[in-house]
Amino acid sequence: MKEILVLPWFIFGAAIVVFALTIFIAFRRHRNLKSALKILLLGIVFTDFIMLSCLFYYGNAYTAEGETPVVKSDDPSKWDKAPFILIHSTEFEIKSEKKLPFSIIYGLIYAPKMGAFVLKYPSLFASSFIFPWWLGMPFGIFMLLLSFVSPLIFGGFLVSYIKALWYFLSYHFKRRIKDVYYFSELNEKALLLAEDIYANEKRKALIVFCNCGNVSGEFSERADRNHFVLLSENERDLVLSYSLGNKKKYYFEISEDDNKNLDSTKRLIEFYDSFNKDFLPNVKVFLFMKSTLFGSELISKTSQKKINVILVDSVKSSVYNLLFEKSFCEKGIIDEENKLLSVAVFGGGFYAKEFFRNAIWASVLDDSYKVSLAYVDSRAEAYKTLMERDCKDLFAQNYNLNFYNVDLQSSELGELLLNKLPKPNYIVIDTGNDEENLKLAIYLRVFYIRNSGDFNFKPFIAVRIADSKMADRVDTLSAADGFSYGLYSFGYDSEIYSYNLIVDSPIEKIAINCHAAYSKEVNSSVYETKESAVFGCNSSEFDKSSNRAAAVHIKNKLFLMGLELKPCDGEPSQEQIKETENALAIFAKNINDKEKMEKLQQVEHERWCAFHFTEGWKSPTLEETFIYRELLGKKKKHKYVLARMHGCLCTWKDLGALEKEYGNFKIYDEVFIREIPSIIGCQKNNPGNIAGTKFLLVERE
Repeated sequence: MKEILVLPWFIFGAAIVVFALTIFIAFRRHRNLKSALKILLLGIVFTDFIMLSCLFYYGNAYTAEGETPVVKSDDPSKWDKAPFILIHSTEFEIKSEKKLPFSIIYGLIYAPKMGAFVLKYPSLFASSFIFPWWLGMPFGIFMLLLSFVSPLIFGGFLVSYIKALWYFLSYHFKRRIKDVYYFSELNEKALLLAEDIYANEKRKALIVFCNCGNVSGEFSERADRNHFVLLSENERDLVLSYSLGNKKKYYFEISEDDNKNLDSTKRLIEFYDSFNKDFLPNVKVFLFMKSTLFGSELISKTSQKKINVILVDSVKSSVYNLLFEKSFCEKGIIDEENKLLSVAVFGGGFYAKEFFRNAIWASVLDDSYKVSLAYVDSRAEAYKTLMERDCKDLFAQNYNLNFYNVDLQSSELGELLLNKLPKPNYIVIDTGNDEENLKLAIYLRVFYIRNSGDFNFKPFIAVRIADSKMADRVDTLSAADGFSYGLYSFGYDSEIYSYNLIVDSPIEKIAINCHAAYSKEVNSSVYETKESAVFGCNSSEFDKSSNRAAAVHIKNKLFLMGLELKPCDGEPSQEQIKETENALAIFAKNINDKEKMEKLQQVEHERWCAFHFTEGWKSPTLEETFIYRELLGKKKKHKYVLARMHGCLCTWKDLGALEKEYGNFKIYDEVFIREIPSIIGCQKNNPGNIAGTKFLLVERE
């Protein structure tokens, strides 16, 4: 007869200690309720296993002769004080040729039978632990419930931990061979951008979402479908000094909380500054901010030496993209025959205001064109007052700016359109509401067709739609089969949070080349390095916007030469190469004509001035420049950034008169225009195309 002894009170006490410890850990340090419940459930599982630990063993105990294990004493009178599981072990014996001692699987199988037996004989179970008989029933119920719940809980945690382990191993293996894109948070906007990056860089990209310790639901499922890695660590904790190789490491601080994004970016800057490395061109931090004021201050700091921080303003990015993709000079928009450009902006939304302000410099052409801009809204005069406060010198120039106070839902709008805006070429709408924007866009389309005389006047209409799914439908919206409204949607999330607008933007690439062209010494063929150009282009938010404005306006200057840009996907065909060569010949003819070249230089200077005026800069008098130059301690200092004053903010004619004071600034405009073929990357040899842009230059039809 095999003799076996157990200590049930030790097991029972250990279970109580573990359960108490679990409660203590779960609810300390202000854990959220979800985390606390997870820890508590895990503690219950461990408690259950401890309580059933003797069952894991005794359920498999047997002798070669099939004898039943008993207590050491042969006196049956003492069995009522013996361990319950020991006495009834034969009740739960599994008939199997191979039995595994301490098997968890066996324990989980025996547990329901044990709980049921306790419910049937509660007093017998209570006597085995020497406590009142009436506790046997509740304890039996508890054990029965645990026997069913434990496998589910344990299985869920097991799957969760295996999944986390897979993410961990996948990240540490793939980060050595792929470009890594880190996202600070798993949310809708981050997923849109991540999915688009993955679609464009599928084989080369590793998408990592950080701070995902308690993420579940739809976002988690979408991330899993795309094979994204979800880690609980902070993005900064994943940076290793020995991993700073040639692979891209892009960080997207894309939380809905601006302060959180700003703090995380600061920590990343400080962390990378601690490495004994030079500027790292392959490391970028994209800082998403609703309010760009503090983000601009962070980027402008001279302490930012090692990495490139790019401030992402969704409104400005969308507006710049609209101005580039649908330029004022695009065929079918500008009235080339009458040399007229009329731009009308409707609504008081953020996109409408941002577009109107940037349209001032984007619409600059030579003197042969008549350009007018109108802002229409019920609070148009209030916006004008605000602009007069912030951009006082803007209204001292000869820009044709008009502000019309009218309720967009009233009958007065029709009268205003007939009398003040009879034939606008370019219309932008943002009232702040998608449905109202769409209704107004359809109204304007119908109005101008109906009142055009020949029923064929169809100005370009761009309507801001926030909802991505609605935006897709707007582009194909029609009154009937074959009668499309011809609307162009912009400002929706899937457009803004996209690979081509944020990660690999053609505007950003041209802007980098523009900075390199302006920075190149006159009569020199030597350009700054890509690292220097990238950093210089984004050294401050103002410089970044200035370079992007220069990039967008290139289309205007090419238009004045009878040329236009076309995107180039892949290697150009022989026919496209021939077209580009013919276009380059036309370009050379324009810049070698002294009179035409000076007109182009003047257009570029006026564009540069208009941009500064819309940013609140002032044209100082010569006496004022003497004062701040003395203050700054540099006699040749032509600008005072803190006061937003620049000595070259003057007419083209006056700029020549200031040559003695500031030097020949006209030459910079000339060099920039001559560099346009290199900037857009349309030549075979492009030393100035350091950002890798690729466009075709063709003659305008």
